[in-house]
Amino acid sequence: MTWSQPITTGTTPSVRAGHSCVAVGTKLYLFGGGDGTTYLNDLHILDTETMEWSQAFVAGTSPAARSRHTCTLIDNKIFVIGGGDDSRVYNDIYVLDINTNTWSRPDAKGDLPSARWGHTVEVFENSLILFGGHDGSSMLNDLHVLDLETMTWSSPVIGGIVLETMTWSSPVIGGIVPAPRAGHTISKCDRHLIVFGGGDGRRIFKDMYFLDPERLIFSQPAVNGAAPAARCAHSVTVWDDNLIIFGGGDGGRRFKDLYVLSVSLVIKYQTEALKKTKKNQRRIRANSEKASSEISAVLGSMGLRKYAETFVREEITVEMLPLLTEEHLVQLGVNTIGARLQFKSYVKALTASENGQGTKLQNGTTQSPPTAQNFANLTSEIQSLRSAVHSLCETLHELAERQ
Repeated sequence: MTWSQPITTGTTPSVRAGHSCVAVGTKLYLFGGGDGTTYLNDLHILDTETMEWSQAFVAGTSPAARSRHTCTLIDNKIFVIGGGDDSRVYNDIYVLDINTNTWSRPDAKGDLPSARWGHTVEVFENSLILFGGHDGSSMLNDLHVLDLETMTWSSPVIGGIVLETMTWSSPVIGGIVPAPRAGHTISKCDRHLIVFGGGDGRRIFKDMYFLDPERLIFSQPAVNGAAPAARCAHSVTVWDDNLIIFGGGDGGRRFKDLYVLSVSLVIKYQTEALKKTKKNQRRIRANSEKASSEISAVLGSMGLRKYAETFVREEITVEMLPLLTEEHLVQLGVNTIGARLQFKSYVKALTASENGQGTKLQNGTTQSPPTAQNFANLTSEIQSLRSAVHSLCETLHELAERQ
């Protein structure tokens, strides 16, 4: 990678910060910002083929002067949302038709998102996804959806914009939602929206979140390599499947460093980690089902099957039975003296099993110590015997009727 500073001609924009810049073909459209003394609402266009600046003469109602707004290209229109100056914060929408250089302000209705600056907006299919920002008093981490056909807002917890109907909606999202912040970036890459950095006035962040815009689920994948320092007011450009992060500041320093993140590798590692997690969950579930089956069989052999559901819910396994006290049994609902005596008898036999002892019978022989598997097998044999006896009784009954 090599930096260069091209020579430009034409009417150069004045110095400014907090402006927006959007690429339209081979041209860059720059709007608004502030120069430290005043806020601006002028529009400048850079032709990257001739490297010539021009100040656009626009028609219609221009947005008020502002900075830290968003500027998003949709087809042949540029949407400016929010922003503010030293005394006001906006939640308005302005649209610039780039074919005619004409501004218009759609008449949005419904439950409008709160006014904000330092937020982000990104396009996904037929939606605009708005996230976070600052409303003049507090940081935000909400998302919103605007239906562009009806120009109706709805105020949910989180959402995106359906471009055809101009109506905002706010579906509930899931996953690990980023902390409230402003001055972050959001970028679309490989059907993911990626939030990076920002700050909340007390902390500067260097965390990264992936938002699945179809299911509205946030995730925080593990990222390898030398990560950028915490920063806000930086820029991010998507190139192929890479995020190129440049500049920003942390409140005490300003950066001019450059970082590149391979999104495809992050997704690959995240997918592998998810598969491993699901595999572990299946193993844990299988072990849990096995333990549930064993405890049910053992309690059934003692005539205490009605307590099996409670034992399973409290995650009591066969191995834990010797550890249960009278108080535990009462908490588990084993309230009758007979049931507790039956349980103690089993625990005594189980303890003898652990000591390698059997149960001494009256004829002098030693009965093998009971185990969970023995009880399970015995229960199965008894059920089979009951079924056989039942079938035999039915057969005898039929023979008696024939006679």
